[in-house]
Amino acid sequence: MSPIAYKLYTYLMGQPEGQNLVMEELTRVLSTSKTAIRAAFEELSIDGLLTYTQEA
Repeated sequence: MSPIAYKLYTYLMGQPEGQNLVMEELTRVLSTSKTAIRAAFEELSIDGLLTYTQEA
């Protein structure tokens, strides 16, 4: 399994280490904050383009 596939798999399975890895990768690649990424996920969810559940 490729590194990105592993990151996505663990993220989608709800494993904390996967969520952290994917969020760190997104902040690096998109050059933005975790808060901005969470807001974007929420916006896509409201628009019906993405099912998103924010963990505490």
